[in-house]
Amino acid sequence: MKGRPITHTPRSFHLSPTNVEGVIGKRLMVILRSPGCIYFRSENTACTFCGFRHLTSSQLEIPDEAYAEQLAAALEQVPTDGQSIIELNIYNSGNFFCDAELSARARHLVGEFLSGCNGLLAVSVDSRPEFITSTNLAEFRSAVALPQQAIFVGIGLEVFDDSIRENLLNKHFRRSTFRNSLATLQNAGYGALIYIMVKPVPMSDEDALDQVISAGAFVQEEASRLSLPYRFALEPTFVVEDTPLARLYRRGLYSPPTLELVTQAAARLAHFGPVNIGLWEEELPVLAKPDSNSRDSILAAIQAFNCSQDLSVLLIDDTIQSDLSPEFPLICS
Repeated sequence: MKGRPITHTPRSFHLSPTNVEGVIGKRLMVILRSPGCIYFRSENTACTFCGFRHLTSSQLEIPDEAYAEQLAAALEQVPTDGQSIIELNIYNSGNFFCDAELSARARHLVGEFLSGCNGLLAVSVDSRPEFITSTNLAEFRSAVALPQQAIFVGIGLEVFDDSIRENLLNKHFRRSTFRNSLATLQNAGYGALIYIMVKPVPMSDEDALDQVISAGAFVQEEASRLSLPYRFALEPTFVVEDTPLARLYRRGLYSPPTLELVTQAAARLAHFGPVNIGLWEEELPVLAKPDSNSRDSILAAIQAFNCSQDLSVLLIDDTIQSDLSPEFPLICS
């Protein structure tokens, strides 16, 4: 990215196929160069699985205008092979709506930049619930000339069980707090992107599926009650160096889910809404990740599913297939 100072270039970016409301195109994930999440700057409060501190730029002073410039730099560099970028996922390795991480002015400049991007059908940013306020949402919305509810805010619900989320994942919020955030998003004209993890802590495969299914049913019920557009991001857990989860892995107390379990979880979750299956695209120092003897074919199937939302492309056994309805909506409301 010749000609730009390092503060005005993204940490990384990644292009992949996507499907938004039945439109097939490209999804661009941009990891901004940023100071990162204030929640994980303390070892005592960091989420136990999160390794995003490896992607932060805490030693750099990044000016407000740099974040929009980083997005511009990524869009200039990425090859699209003739397909339009219809989905843009913006990550600041933390909370987009936290003023201590990204100022209101920086968010406004990002919004103005997005208004000039043609063809975008969906944009997502992430935040913990406590930073999702009516004021922050309204300020950002005022700068973005995108259709109503084309902006999705990602929230890491991760699991259904409050005790797992609070005590084992160290996220320290309950479903009631999550529920309030959904209402705030709906009132402000946003959609919700809900992160669900597959086997984020030591547990049986059966328990892992139960957590995914229960979380999916809970989100569907709450979002439907609010008429809130929502999408799921299913996150197969991988182990990143220098995390509490890595310490469990090294002691033989944890192993990531198999790729077969991931496809089973995706098939179950698709009952409740559109799903994108994430992998490990962030260039983190990965210690262990989901695997299989059929790794290449399953990864290809996951990519095909993300693009088509067609469950038949997933490599799932006949027992699971018989439980699935053949169709489900691409957008739930």
